[in-house]
Amino acid sequence: MVQEQLGDAAALTSVHVNRSLRTLRQERLVTVRGGMVEIHDWERLMHAGEFDATYLVADTFPDRQRRLVFQ
Repeated sequence: MVQEQLGDAAALTSVHVNRSLRTLRQERLVTVRGGMVEIHDWERLMHAGEFDATYLVADTFPDRQRRLVFQ
């Protein structure tokens, strides 16, 4: 996948995708190689992106929400 495709999928410009990936590489959260993004630390990445899994699921049981994110 190229940065333009990633930007299209995330509704971001390719410039923004490029800058974001550069920052993630500098923080050693990801490696980008051969069109693939390897994530080294999911917990830190979720923290950096202020990710909150609760908005993705309708299930109100916290143990089930966590299971859906970390399968």
